[in-house]
Amino acid sequence: MENLDIEKQSILLLTSYFKKPEKDDANPLTPTEWKVFAGWLKDRRYSPGSLLSEDGPNIIESWSDNKISRERLITLLKRGAQMGLALEKWMRAGIWILTRSDPEYPQKLKIKLGAISPPVLFGVGNKELLNKTGIAIIGSRDITFEDINFSQQLGKTISENDRLVISGGAKGVDEAAMLGALSVDGYAVGVLADSLLQKSLSQLYREYLVKRKLALISPYYPEAGFNVGNAMGRNKYIYCLSEAAIVVHSGLKGGTWTGALENLKKKWVPLYIKVNNDKNAGNLSLIKEGGKAIEDNMDINSFISGIIAKKEFVSEDYKITAVHESKSDIISKSESQTELKPEVTDKELTSISFYDLFLIKLKNIMKDKELKLKEIKNSIDINPSQFNDWLKKAEADDIIEKLTNPVRYKIKSEGEQQASLFN
Repeated sequence: MENLDIEKQSILLLTSYFKKPEKDDANPLTPTEWKVFAGWLKDRRYSPGSLLSEDGPNIIESWSDNKISRERLITLLKRGAQMGLALEKWMRAGIWILTRSDPEYPQKLKIKLGAISPPVLFGVGNKELLNKTGIAIIGSRDITFEDINFSQQLGKTISENDRLVISGGAKGVDEAAMLGALSVDGYAVGVLADSLLQKSLSQLYREYLVKRKLALISPYYPEAGFNVGNAMGRNKYIYCLSEAAIVVHSGLKGGTWTGALENLKKKWVPLYIKVNNDKNAGNLSLIKEGGKAIEDNMDINSFISGIIAKKEFVSEDYKITAVHESKSDIISKSESQTELKPEVTDKELTSISFYDLFLIKLKNIMKDKELKLKEIKNSIDINPSQFNDWLKKAEADDIIEKLTNPVRYKIKSEGEQQASLFN
């Protein structure tokens, strides 16, 4: 299982969900909110990991903002056990996590979106594809057989021209284009708005993930369900990962329509629109807004070769460099004003397991006290089944001792733990 350093742990705690949100849960910071807070940390020479040190509460106490309250930050940072349980599950499924400080993080997102690029990306498959040159194929879910065939042919032709296909992974145009590329031994990246965990285990994609032909990524936590806002929000990442985009079919409203208009306004990449006669489609309207028409009789191979040859298309792959986060976002740990002084050192945290995190929490709440089972459970917010398993393991490992009449638990002293080694 991948281990997360203290910087990545802090960013995850502040910006990600780990389960389906409930009514009273604190909302993680949005990319825009993270930009504000990360900038504040950087200006004061703190790194995100500083918030998990002994000095963390003092740092947060000096923060003041009407929208991002201190109480909200504290609540988010206290979700360590919840994070541990979720990550254990996701990483068993092969899901990895990138923050903007990771060298594999897509450089195109940082260049085009700057500090509002997603602070965290969850993904599965070949990370190296995220910095390769590709063309986005975008469109509606409910389409004609003609549009399905056109999308598949686009995917195949793009792959045959040594480019990867970038799409949204939804049924319809997205799925047809990606499978078209993969069917001719090409490469694809799917930017998902929901259900990353479920799709990572899908028979449809599993073969290509294993062969490293595919990467599926999402800025939303891997078990997120469908949400219109998330679907709209991820569109910009599809455009910004690409060097040109093609809309096969768009309605007059919805995600494809909104994303295409946003791209035309922001001018992230050249946008090509397939001409059609569907009166309910928004294709012709998008052409009037500035999209470039793809005529019905156009040869697909000539069309793709043509847009690749254009000077507006950047043909070189983005190099994976150890940029380790822009100075405008955070500062390095070596520059941080505060020393990390938690119960374990920073070096130990980079290789710590989630069971170890559970033990650290257990020792912090018990110390010299004897606590009943319910008291311990109320202090550690994780799944009851996982809690019971780890508590039994801690007892078997001679970390804690179970007492009777009444049943309660205490942390064994170092002397008691050493003595048990000789019994």
